[in-house]
Amino acid sequence: MTEEKVNLIDQYYFAMFKPSFYHKLSKVKVGIVIIYTIILMAFITIIQYVMPVTAWIIQHDGFSNIILDKVPEFTLKDGNLTMEEPFSMTVGGMLIEVDTSVDEYKLEDLTKKQKISSLLIGKKGMFFVSGNSIMPTKWTETNLQYLDNKTLNDQIPVIYFTIIIMGIVYFVTRSARYLIIGFIYAWLGYRFSKTIDTELKYWKVYQLTIYAQTIGLVATTVAMVLGGATIGFFISLGAVLATIFILNAGIMSHKTSNSISGN
Repeated sequence: MTEEKVNLIDQYYFAMFKPSFYHKLSKVKVGIVIIYTIILMAFITIIQYVMPVTAWIIQHDGFSNIILDKVPEFTLKDGNLTMEEPFSMTVGGMLIEVDTSVDEYKLEDLTKKQKISSLLIGKKGMFFVSGNSIMPTKWTETNLQYLDNKTLNDQIPVIYFTIIIMGIVYFVTRSARYLIIGFIYAWLGYRFSKTIDTELKYWKVYQLTIYAQTIGLVATTVAMVLGGATIGFFISLGAVLATIFILNAGIMSHKTSNSISGN
């Protein structure tokens, strides 16, 4: 197959609005497709993680102000956390809730919160969930011997470093999810391509799914940031149908343009 040179701006435009040009996108070099995916995932990470977290930090005048003035006095000692009163806040769409009247939170407590990302902290430990990642941790399993507002404030550089690491993890996990879901769409698309006799091979159909998912991902991300998880969920359902429609239309473009005779 002859390689096609399509600049990145045109790739995004074709991917979201011009499935009739997908016969060109299937000829783009694999390395360019990888760059396309990296830029797309970086954009999603900035919108859904970097911007909300940065805005939250600025809004609250930095972590020092939060820890010393807004978080109730607490002490973590001998594997037990005590706090003057329950405390909760939302950071970049993630719910953080502390209630030391609860020994340990459980999975059903997380589902009641209706948040995609939650950190629930109790007397004996904490329970963290983000997407499909679930991580219960007891204080006795950590290296924390003693912690209070002052000592936590001294660890602000570590907090910022942790935020950066979480951003990198978010980028990697979102990218992996995007690519893995692509295999499912590719399987459906490949079956469709066989019915219309395009002679597209599976990996070329998979390459098209990288493009076809773009508009649904962007729409879902923006909806979640602006409207919350519930609206984002309903938009995501529409995104699935949109992706399938765009992918099939893109596969059809190979038939109507007669641009592929084999692969």
